[in-house]
Amino acid sequence: MIFPIGTFNTHQFTTGGHNDYFLIPNVAATYLTRPNVLGDGLEFSARLFLDHALENPQTHYRSGDVLDLDYAVSERVGRLQYGAAGFAASQLGRDVRLGQTVAPHGRYLVSIKLGPVVAYDLPGLGATVKAKLTLPIYARNTILGPQFVFAISFGL
Repeated sequence: MIFPIGTFNTHQFTTGGHNDYFLIPNVAATYLTRPNVLGDGLEFSARLFLDHALENPQTHYRSGDVLDLDYAVSERVGRLQYGAAGFAASQLGRDVRLGQTVAPHGRYLVSIKLGPVVAYDLPGLGATVKAKLTLPIYARNTILGPQFVFAISFGL
């Protein structure tokens, strides 16, 4: 879920926040092969999301639902993991404002990105550090640019 936090201003092109909620149910799967000549095993992972935006009460704008898939194929070698990660998203429904389709034709979003990913387990902390760079392959009605993600995750 995404909450409407941050400063939202309808008179600015870019704003630090947004003024609507997103409900985002998702499902994930991971498969790790047996050890191979490269290391401890090849890992296939994917997470599928359905992004459902509620209407912005200030602008009366509602984005169409978006189906997106984050995926990776990587090799595990001890505490290190390296490989390729990707992202693909496609908007299923049209954007609407005040019940009318937003020009042109509902602004259907499409985004495809691919790039390297590396992760390292920190067993003493029960944590994993990950860096991922995805480069745009195709984009429609969204920004065509690279994305860098740095994450530290901890087990419960």
